[in-house]
Amino acid sequence: MVAAPYLVQESLFPKFVELADEIADEIALMFHDEVIFRLDVLLESRLITKDQYPMLEQLDSMFDDKPKEYWTKNALQYSEELEQCRLLARRILTTFTVDFDDNPSIGWITFVPTNK
Repeated sequence: MVAAPYLVQESLFPKFVELADEIADEIALMFHDEVIFRLDVLLESRLITKDQYPMLEQLDSMFDDKPKEYWTKNALQYSEELEQCRLLARRILTTFTVDFDDNPSIGWITFVPTNK
């Protein structure tokens, strides 16, 4: 999902969610929790290479300590910084020996509307 263009990212979420919050959570937090937190284990298990390791760390560092303004809908759509994150994520994906889909799915996540 990190590598997907903004319009693809936007299309993954139901209309009732706060898009910027959800994309920030799913991109930066999920990436950190699911990948970076386990980076050493992934390397030891040979699921990633020594070349991929620093690339993944670099991508994670691009998300570190970003202020709330970084995750606005406008920034998600037009920010050069976020476009650089997407480009690096695409470059990382090309280093794996698997095909990747330009249209990711987050179908395992259930979104529940709240009454505000």
